[in-house]
Amino acid sequence: MTGLTDGDEITASFWVYDINDSLSYPKGRIWAHYTSDPSDIDSYSGSAGGNEAYSIGPGWSQLSWTWTFASSGDDDGIVIEARIYSGSDPGANLIYIDDTAIEITSDIGTIHTLPVELSSFTAVYANDFVTVEWATASETDVIGFNIYRAHEDNFERADKVNVDLIPGHGTTTQPKDYSFIDVTADAYFTTYYYWLEVVNYGGTTDIYGSIQYDPVDVDGDGLLNTVVHSFLNDVFPNPVQVGENITFKFMIGGLEGTMRPVSLNIYNIKGELVKEVINEEKMVKDYTETWRVNDIANGVYFYQLKTENYQETKKLLIQ
Repeated sequence: MTGLTDGDEITASFWVYDINDSLSYPKGRIWAHYTSDPSDIDSYSGSAGGNEAYSIGPGWSQLSWTWTFASSGDDDGIVIEARIYSGSDPGANLIYIDDTAIEITSDIGTIHTLPVELSSFTAVYANDFVTVEWATASETDVIGFNIYRAHEDNFERADKVNVDLIPGHGTTTQPKDYSFIDVTADAYFTTYYYWLEVVNYGGTTDIYGSIQYDPVDVDGDGLLNTVVHSFLNDVFPNPVQVGENITFKFMIGGLEGTMRPVSLNIYNIKGELVKEVINEEKMVKDYTETWRVNDIANGVYFYQLKTENYQETKKLLIQ
């Protein structure tokens, strides 16, 4: 809320649902803080306080509070918070919020709502990659989303990792689910922080986050797994004579001990497939494959190794 003057009253309420009793986490609370930059929801210039009571779960309970605005310095705004107090147990970092209501007594004050009501935002391990997932409960004039990533919890050091804008749904009150596979991230050995940028039709943006991604322990043994990376060596011999054998050496990457789909194909200069050397699942390890060059015309060709997260193409001359 912006445009407030001393003495203005702000009343807010919402319903909270948590999964545990009132002595356990998670707990919800209605709170607020002052801001000198209302365009930045995370800007902070002092606590405005709020309801000392927590949600009483399990089940729905309503929390409400009234603030009397008292500016300090250049403050002219207040941000209403739906705070969550979480714990280490499974499910102890999730509460549900519904039926939010805000009123102000000011004739000139303005209530601002974010363009996205975000219901979840996570970064998870999936199929050898970090996958960023988020869900919206509603969207207002949302043209799309960008994903930012950093090695520390500092947005100023974050880089955008998606190339194209991830399309939003404009204006909708229907829940929408999104996901983005971060193919450039190391899912096994690196901690990351992610932010979600919402881009509006008016050209303004809003930032949500950060959330933290920790290296994955696939086996649940407390140890990080060893991952190997794919590669394709130069073939030998090259050039090769029709009727001779040619040797391919390559590595199938992934978690050690797992199977991965792989293809090794020969293409002509038009990009047409002329020989399928391999098309099957193989164990993650080094390989040597031999192909006898028969029934193929002289000329320039290309051999390509392709797995789920790797592709490399090299030149082959058949004489």
